[in-house]
Amino acid sequence: MAHIELPYDELEREMVASLPRHGLMVLATCDGERVCARTVITVFDGLTVYVMAKRDSRKYRQIEANPRVALAEGGFQIEGVASLQGRPRDGGNLVYLDRFREQQPKLFESQSSKGNLDNPNMMLIKVVPYRVAYYVQKPVAVESHLKVLEPEEKKAYKWTRERDEF
Repeated sequence: MAHIELPYDELEREMVASLPRHGLMVLATCDGERVCARTVITVFDGLTVYVMAKRDSRKYRQIEANPRVALAEGGFQIEGVASLQGRPRDGGNLVYLDRFREQQPKLFESQSSKGNLDNPNMMLIKVVPYRVAYYVQKPVAVESHLKVLEPEEKKAYKWTRERDEF
């Protein structure tokens, strides 16, 4: 495979513009014993991802034990480090509420009307990505490629096929 450097800021803008369309993603967590994956509602602030979880849920306990997580949907893959942020309506989480309302008004209203945003057992999880990738499928297999952003390193590149392997 060929590794081609890309302008970081350009790919970051492209990724940020695409991510809010992914309102549901699969979140994978692991506590050292079990790996679990489940669909979650996602909210984005730039490349940062927010999800909610009940404090007594498996995903919350697994993140407490191991903050490294992955999210995926379609061709998007995100690897990051999760941190527990308290309840959704806590003062420091106003960005989450604003973005949730902007990006997914129907889901926001649904979660609000169910009382999930005010539930004392509901917690907010923030995922800061260290790798964001997007698989670009082309009609000709050798033209397909993977665009990769590494925010911590401020690196952007794409992997292209040299033949039929990927």
